[in-house]
Amino acid sequence: MVAILQALAIGANLVVMDEPTASLAEGERQVVFDVVRRLSAQGTAFLYVSHFLDEVLSLTDRVTVLRDGTVVEEGPTAAYDEDRLVQAIVGRDLLVAERRAPAPVAADAPVALAVRNLSSPAGVRDVSFEVRRGEVVGIAGLLGSGRSEILHAVYGADSRARGEVLVDGRPVRRGPRAAVAAGMALVPEDRNAQGIVGAFPIWKNISLPDLASLSSARALPREAAEAERAERAIRDLGIVCPGPEALVTELSGGNAQKVVFGKWLYGGARVFMLDEPTAGVDVGAKADILDLVRRFAAEGGAVLVVSSEFEEILAVATRVLVVREGRIVAERPAHETSEEELLMLANGFGGAHDAA
Repeated sequence: MVAILQALAIGANLVVMDEPTASLAEGERQVVFDVVRRLSAQGTAFLYVSHFLDEVLSLTDRVTVLRDGTVVEEGPTAAYDEDRLVQAIVGRDLLVAERRAPAPVAADAPVALAVRNLSSPAGVRDVSFEVRRGEVVGIAGLLGSGRSEILHAVYGADSRARGEVLVDGRPVRRGPRAAVAAGMALVPEDRNAQGIVGAFPIWKNISLPDLASLSSARALPREAAEAERAERAIRDLGIVCPGPEALVTELSGGNAQKVVFGKWLYGGARVFMLDEPTAGVDVGAKADILDLVRRFAAEGGAVLVVSSEFEEILAVATRVLVVREGRIVAERPAHETSEEELLMLANGFGGAHDAA
């Protein structure tokens, strides 16, 4: 919000906004929309880049669609709806929004991840839950609710957290190293700071969590094995790049995020914890990533996913935990709830602390 204010305060005739609302809560997004509408009515020109198609359709006068660096379509916004925009962006039909959550897993499915009485000064308050094999559990909450802090505490990245974390019934020591050894994988919200090493090529990033299995006894990792794994990830995930030698910083947001996922797919990860896994990616990459989440669960993995887009949670989760002020305040089967109910629960309206 401060960065947007800086741009507007100088009285610019043209304001370029690149994903201005990617990290904003709904109320803050509305403030941005109101400012854009008011200033554009007064003569300020805006170049507005966003992967939120509802913003594009409601705020803009003209649309230009880029794919692989080339203009593929342009025209007045009034001539477009969301389906046409999606087709133009990815070159194919997508029905992500209409794909509802799968049916709940069997009650006797093995518990892959158990969290008991987890608390932290970072804002996690006596959190307990389980995730079974084949299950995708969503964590829904507003910005500042403690949703990301819960993931970091479970993973051991928060050294102040106290409580018990078990994978397949075995306690996990505190710390990311122990979490990785136990089969836990974390896809963080800030991929540039926490998910990738920007100075490394794709092949080095892909192999980072699993160097031991790619190394000869008492030797450094075998570069040929690392390159082979990277080429496999590029094929399996559809990463658009010149090749394994490309730097991750040279990739689009969606392809960089696929690299973050690719790090964990070929080792021993059995529990995936995903923090805003589709933030800053286009609709095509989002569909690919959500399909990857579904596939991982279908193959017997367990997934815990945090997202500020409740529609996204409902598209992949079997069960939803609602978080407010660091606590789980409600739990809902995904097929029995809605975005509206989740928003009300996250705001503290109705069902308060009914997860207790």
